[in-house]
Amino acid sequence: MAAGRHRDRLRRVAAVVAALMLGAAGPAPRTPAALPGWTNDSLADAVPAFLRGCEALSRPDATPPHRMPDGLGPLCAEAATLPRGDNAAARRFFASRFAPGPSAEGLMTGYFEPLLRGARTAGPGFPAPLRPRPADLLELMPGAPTVPERGIRRRVGDRLEPLPDRAGIEASRRSLFGFPTTGLGRLLGPSISELEAVETELQRANRTADGKWSFFLGDGSQWLQIDSGRVEFDNRAGEAVRVRRAALGSYLLTVGGSRAVRVRRW
Repeated sequence: MAAGRHRDRLRRVAAVVAALMLGAAGPAPRTPAALPGWTNDSLADAVPAFLRGCEALSRPDATPPHRMPDGLGPLCAEAATLPRGDNAAARRFFASRFAPGPSAEGLMTGYFEPLLRGARTAGPGFPAPLRPRPADLLELMPGAPTVPERGIRRRVGDRLEPLPDRAGIEASRRSLFGFPTTGLGRLLGPSISELEAVETELQRANRTADGKWSFFLGDGSQWLQIDSGRVEFDNRAGEAVRVRRAALGSYLLTVGGSRAVRVRRW
């Protein structure tokens, strides 16, 4: 992820270099400082992008208009001596060696870097976890002998299986809510325990031989009362049920407005 973010940043700041050399459509700014983002952008990140352009233009097989233009070679050599990560030095270099000018007619490519807000814990506005790349992920190209078309797979023993998508992962996490999850991190990611509660509806509830309740829920799960307290609730299909995590790995279940019953999955 860090490498991809770095590439995106280099591409974005390369647009600043392009603007310095070519200018923008319409009246050109008179100085580099008048360019949008000049004072706020990290111009030190533009230096590696500029040097990559120098490298491409200086290849022996480069042909016009992709060949090093006259006068640019010394600037490439100067840029290579700039201190790495020094924004002030990069800003002085671009401001003193380039000037904005009107753009010629043609096609220009622009890049952008999305700024995404995130949170370390799930909450309102942050429902989807960002998971690491699975260690067993395989990207197969068309023509692979085991798969007729390109796709994402994982290796399970001696066979390849489709990798579950986010919806499949979330469905699996929900179906396993209440069960011990040791060893499931490889399949469902390290955040399997972040699901704090599930809401569903009651199908039916039965008394057990010792007078406790067993609950059969609409999502297919079954829960058994493990405390000895008396509980009153409307035992009919369709009643709202909520099961949430409690202390020491236990779970509490409510039916409608009933008191919370301590339960375990079975």
